[in-house]
Amino acid sequence: MREAAIGFIASLPDHTSEATIDRIVQRWGAAASALITAKTDDELAKVARLIDPTIRADADRGAVLYQLFRNTGVLDGSYSYAMQSLSELRLLAPEDVAKSAHRVLFRNFALRLTTTLAPDSTDPARDALNREINDFFNRVRHFMSVEDMNFDFIDAEYLSSMFPALPTAD
Repeated sequence: MREAAIGFIASLPDHTSEATIDRIVQRWGAAASALITAKTDDELAKVARLIDPTIRADADRGAVLYQLFRNTGVLDGSYSYAMQSLSELRLLAPEDVAKSAHRVLFRNFALRLTTTLAPDSTDPARDALNREINDFFNRVRHFMSVEDMNFDFIDAEYLSSMFPALPTAD
């Protein structure tokens, strides 16, 4: 399990092909950036219908995105199932770890897409990916009977010792 988890995280940069990003940019056009930065489910659905008018207006965020990806044909159908590292986890890991790996994969994809289409919104996407990776690591640690760890270790105390001239919040 440990080796599979390490391999999965190490392979994340390879999981989003440039071809997929290129297809999204090409097929979704200018609306793609607005989709990435939508603040509400209603706004997301409205923008998605600009890309594909067949999107159901009453669907939730997940259903809208699923329809949009499926209907516009931007993803390769064998994409996620062909990845050896994810496949290993799906065979070895308990359900919660395997589902967490999928969430990491989706967040990684969202970050890559955001970096391309809405670079000013990259920080929240990166933070979301880091939270998902931390959750994944703790699920693997739990499986291996190792205590959970707070991976948010760069705190004010550490930064103040790293950059002593910076004021600290007290």
